[in-house]
Amino acid sequence: MVNSNRLTYCLMVVAALMRLVPHPMNMTPIGALGLFSGAQLNNRWTYAVPLIALLLGDLWLGFYDATVMVGVYLGFLMTAVVGRLLLAKQRNAPRYTAAVIIGALVFYLISNLGMWYSYWPRTATGLLSCYIEGLPFLLRSLIGDALYTGLLFGGFEWLNKSSAESQHAYS
Repeated sequence: MVNSNRLTYCLMVVAALMRLVPHPMNMTPIGALGLFSGAQLNNRWTYAVPLIALLLGDLWLGFYDATVMVGVYLGFLMTAVVGRLLLAKQRNAPRYTAAVIIGALVFYLISNLGMWYSYWPRTATGLLSCYIEGLPFLLRSLIGDALYTGLLFGGFEWLNKSSAESQHAYS
């Protein structure tokens, strides 16, 4: 069997690098990476992985409004919390589905606070308008998180199983 930690970190690096590949807005692997690190890691890196991936991508792609960045980083940090709470001990289709939906919703709610504060009137109407205007981005986040969550967790399980089967065949 492959070293589970090594495989986990390799998949995380690949996911982080995928952010640099051209993609539709809000369809990056960072939300799924947060779920994956929350589920797979049980150390100080659990919550740092999505933030480090985001920071490295921002170093390459460029920084943006600081208030918006704080919201984005906090939102992705929370996806690791969701992964820890929903996927660390038990994994099945309903839990994956719930993690993707809750992770995307939490990210949407937190990151849009930064958008509202920086670009919208600081009123209840401005906040509501910001959230309404952000709905297409929520949909894209849901699609991207579902796709990349399937690839990360599915890839991990497939590579683990393939490695165990090939090791068994040669022993």
